[in-house]
Amino acid sequence: MPAPISQEELFKSEFHGPLGFVYQPAFITREEESALLDIIRALPLQEAKFQQYTARRRTVRSGTEYDPRAKAPDQAPGIPEFLFPLRDKVARWIALPAESFVHGLVTEYRLGTPLGWHRDAPEYEAIAGVSLAAPAGCVCGRTSPASVTKKRM
Repeated sequence: MPAPISQEELFKSEFHGPLGFVYQPAFITREEESALLDIIRALPLQEAKFQQYTARRRTVRSGTEYDPRAKAPDQAPGIPEFLFPLRDKVARWIALPAESFVHGLVTEYRLGTPLGWHRDAPEYEAIAGVSLAAPAGCVCGRTSPASVTKKRM
């Protein structure tokens, strides 16, 4: 198995992700990351549930909650204030109003926790992810696991 490479090494050459996918190295400072991690460690993370499945990743959702049975967003506790500066920074970066981000999801992947195939709910048009504490890989695809066109990032 090849040795892991840093994010900087991974993206030295021109990045060619799926349409609409943008990667920004060092998006937040180490100080911002550290402050977020201190708060996140105290959150009431719970194993993620989706229909009849329970995942090993742990999450806390806020703003809206996607209801897969109704295939629509539903209300959840409001996005916590500690995420406002990050939400605002993301919104400025992609030139959208901060209020466009109506859903917050904090996910913890402990060592060895797999990330299975999933897709984001189509009701959320702008989606941003910020990896903390470690680099995160991503495999992007289209439609469903059977017909997915994959690109490893």
